[in-house]
Amino acid sequence: MSQEDVLFTLQWGVEGENYNVDAEGLPISVADYSGEYKQGYNNNKDYWAVVREGRSAGTMEQIIKATLPQDLPQDFTQEVLDFYNTRVKMADEGLAIIDAVYSVALESESEYRGTLGELYKEYRDQLTMCAPEEFDALYDELTQKYLDAGYQAILDERLEQYQAGNTTKLQQ
Repeated sequence: MSQEDVLFTLQWGVEGENYNVDAEGLPISVADYSGEYKQGYNNNKDYWAVVREGRSAGTMEQIIKATLPQDLPQDFTQEVLDFYNTRVKMADEGLAIIDAVYSVALESESEYRGTLGELYKEYRDQLTMCAPEEFDALYDELTQKYLDAGYQAILDERLEQYQAGNTTKLQQ
């Protein structure tokens, strides 16, 4: 399964059926394909994820371009590339780009996880559905409500435990 040709077929399917090749030689998924070679949910990722986390298609720029939705009215390729390159730069500078893993239980996370998970879904939907001119004010309002509902306590406890050295991240 880790042979490049086999992995590519598992990830992309059959050329002319599941994907077509663009002018740059990149695979472009056929969004509405429903024929004999239809892949499973999420492009068979459950089969090939043990080999590689993401679909392969060349350089990082080519992978990003190939895996972004192609049928949107706007092209977000450059924004995604900029985001990726910013994260690479941050990692190269030694900055954290993921949450630290703590060696102690964080009581606040246990206490507020359920509530915050439900609030996140509710707030996400409100922000998605609001009028564009209402977004900034609603975002600020919901951010404060989220902090007040327990996220600030989580942030405070994370900082406390980080400063106490109870994390896998080394302090600078």
